[in-house]
Amino acid sequence: MKKIAIAAIGLLAVLFTALSASAALIVDFTPADPGVTVNARAANSDTTTGDTWNFSDSIALIASGGGSNDRMYGGMVTTWSSPFTYAPALRHLGTTRVMQVQVYPSTTASYSTSAKGIFLWNKADFLNGTDLQTVVFSAGSLLSVNLTTISATTRDFRFVVKQGGTYYVSNSNKTDAIAGVFSIDPSTVSWRTVSTDGSYTVGDTASTITLNDVQAVGLYINATRAGTGNTAQTNIQFNDFQAIAIPEPATIGMLGLGGIVAVILRRYRK
Repeated sequence: MKKIAIAAIGLLAVLFTALSASAALIVDFTPADPGVTVNARAANSDTTTGDTWNFSDSIALIASGGGSNDRMYGGMVTTWSSPFTYAPALRHLGTTRVMQVQVYPSTTASYSTSAKGIFLWNKADFLNGTDLQTVVFSAGSLLSVNLTTISATTRDFRFVVKQGGTYYVSNSNKTDAIAGVFSIDPSTVSWRTVSTDGSYTVGDTASTITLNDVQAVGLYINATRAGTGNTAQTNIQFNDFQAIAIPEPATIGMLGLGGIVAVILRRYRK
């Protein structure tokens, strides 16, 4: 009978390990349905030289339009060098199912434009029950995005995580102009702090951090373009942002397994 009890405890350990190691798709971003365009909330300022959406991780930058994980948080600041008013675009394009960041003053003059910001998916919207669990990025985790359009002279794309109340951007980044899938294993790269005060300044020091309680994930964009007329337009489009993490086993699940072992042990005592 003692062997039965030991076997039951061993089974619990095996099941605990299996649950701990199971991967979960926590974000699967697909913009609104075809034909539906969803614009960002009104900009906080509109001037002749720039426009700003103040950063917020509690007020949605873009409300859900019916797609998967298409409620987005964060903020963005844009600039252009020519002195005339133009509101840049920040929206889900339903016709092509992408997220668009566009700074496009309508002039034939020579000028430059820029867009810089953070786009986030909060834990409250995580999929597969992970909104109620502790989310861990360990070996085999994934952050991935499909950059479908990159029209910029300089560009810097990084992934974002929120851990312990601090926002970090991946030290690994994409700086070339080739569109396509950009992905990392967040457990194997180093990270830098990033400010959310509107400057979106990336820290100088990269370090390894333990991502054992992830509260948000996202994408950092910093792009500029200089030229004449249409060639000065900064235009970034992306879709298929995905995050795969290792969730901590749900408490109720562990209590259920514990109950099974308790029954076996009670029978052993008899």
